[in-house]
Amino acid sequence: MNVLTRIPALAALGLIGAAIFAGVVALREVGGFQRLSLTAQDHMTVLRAKPVQRADPKIVVVVVEERDVVSRGWPLADQTLADALRALGDARPAAIGVDIYRDRPEGEGKAALDATLQDYGQIVWVTKFPDAEGVQVASPAILAGTGRHGFADLVIDIDGVVRRAPLFLDDGDVFETSFPLVLAASALAERGVGIVAAEDNPDHVAIGAATVAPFDGDEGPYWIADDLGYQLPLDYARGLSVAQSLTLTDVLADGADLSDLEDAIVLMGVVATTVKDDFLTPFSAGEQAPTPGVFLHATIIDQLLRHGLEGAPRQTSLDPAQETAWLFLCAFAAAMIGSLSQRPVWFLAALSGVAGANLGLGLALFFAGVWAPVVPGFAASAASALLGAGYTGWRQRYE
Repeated sequence: MNVLTRIPALAALGLIGAAIFAGVVALREVGGFQRLSLTAQDHMTVLRAKPVQRADPKIVVVVVEERDVVSRGWPLADQTLADALRALGDARPAAIGVDIYRDRPEGEGKAALDATLQDYGQIVWVTKFPDAEGVQVASPAILAGTGRHGFADLVIDIDGVVRRAPLFLDDGDVFETSFPLVLAASALAERGVGIVAAEDNPDHVAIGAATVAPFDGDEGPYWIADDLGYQLPLDYARGLSVAQSLTLTDVLADGADLSDLEDAIVLMGVVATTVKDDFLTPFSAGEQAPTPGVFLHATIIDQLLRHGLEGAPRQTSLDPAQETAWLFLCAFAAAMIGSLSQRPVWFLAALSGVAGANLGLGLALFFAGVWAPVVPGFAASAASALLGAGYTGWRQRYE
């Protein structure tokens, strides 16, 4: 007699569930579910996103459109940037961020641009952190040593989507703060909110009342992901529509009324199709793809402001013991269902119940800011149910 027939049915089903559970855990530990889990997270992110009712402080993006590139040329001349920044500075915003590389003079107006940067201390310029080949882009020379600059580099996942943003980078020679963090810190400081080392863990950053721990490379759907620097997982809780927009033409128009920009965070960046600065986001499967970099920086700033002003916690995940229990329950419950459902319609209904519970609880946790192993849970459920049903059918035929 086959050894499987000597094992009580319940024990056999337990072994099947345990075997599937072990296989799913092993597959997850080598990154087998990473791409599917990232895609699932994107769909849940889109479902969770809520439009902004009223951001405080206001975030406004001044866009350089295709018509600006055609009429004014590219790169924009220093004089054009000086005129635009002086007009924006006179409106007294909390901070002005320029998301246009400018490490050397362009066209006429270098002296005018330098004077503008000296006169308006709230202007912050974007830089590029040194890459593996040592390529970097500095801010205008007059800002050297002022702290009024920050890198625009982003972390791009294996599928090309931006889901994380580095707040600090350090290659041993250069330490720099990110462009969005410098701007957010300036606006938060005006409201008495600081960015300091967390009291309970000095290696973590506290933004107001919220402690923002760095991404560790293996949390959530990731498996041994790049965790260099100090990375912030992006939640996109308000989608991508966190900023109002003006055009460069609007700003430079004679008699332009920019009084609405007082105390706002203003960003200037390019959206022209001939100047590529676009990124994929969790929303890129829909009609909003791709996203200009300047609007992505605005989204990061919005999240930092929510941490500092609202105490919003950052996205986390279940701890390893909780994830293990989640997958074990999915595997064992599905194995039992597969063995007890004698008819296909009952089998499908019961399995749908397990899958629905896995998805429903996973969504509820995600909306609460906690990632759960939904995709591995689906895999454990389906495999255990099919093997459980197959085992029961075989045993009945044998007997």
